[in-house]
Amino acid sequence: MDTARMELKPSSLVRIVAIGGDLRLTGADSQRLEAQAGRRGGLRVSTKGDGVELTCDGGCLVFLPAGCRVEIGSIAGDGRVTDLTGPLKVDSVEGDLRLKRLGTVSLGEVKGDLQVQRIRGELSGESVGGDARLEKLEGDLRLGRSPAICV
Repeated sequence: MDTARMELKPSSLVRIVAIGGDLRLTGADSQRLEAQAGRRGGLRVSTKGDGVELTCDGGCLVFLPAGCRVEIGSIAGDGRVTDLTGPLKVDSVEGDLRLKRLGTVSLGEVKGDLQVQRIRGELSGESVGGDARLEKLEGDLRLGRSPAICV
C-alpha cells in the first residue's frame, strides 16, 4: 500500500488534481494530511505554493485537517467527502457523489447520483446526471440540471 503523510496548516489549500478510481476524503482534528492508495495506485503528493497537490492513478483514501480548502479536479469513480469546514470545489465526478457535514460546496458536473447531508453554507452545482437527494441544508442552494431532486 502506498501512503503519504505531510504536516499542513489548518487552512492550507489541498488540490486533488485527478483520481483514477474512487475517492474517500475525510476531515480530521489533526494537522496532517494522510493519503493511502493500493500498491499500484500511483499516489503522488507534492508541495505546490501555499498548499499541496495530490494525484492518484487508482482509488484513494485521504485524511486532512478539517479547515483545509479543497479543490478536486476529476474523480473517475465515486466520491465521498465528509467532515470539512473549509470550502470544497469539485469539477467533475464520473460516478456518484456523497457529501456530508461540510461547509460551502461548489460542484461542476456529477454524472451519477448526488447525495448531500448537513451542509452549512452555500451549495451550488452545474449539473447532476442522476438523482439529487438533499437533506439538512443551512445556506443558499443553486443547482443546475438534474433529472430528479428530493429535498
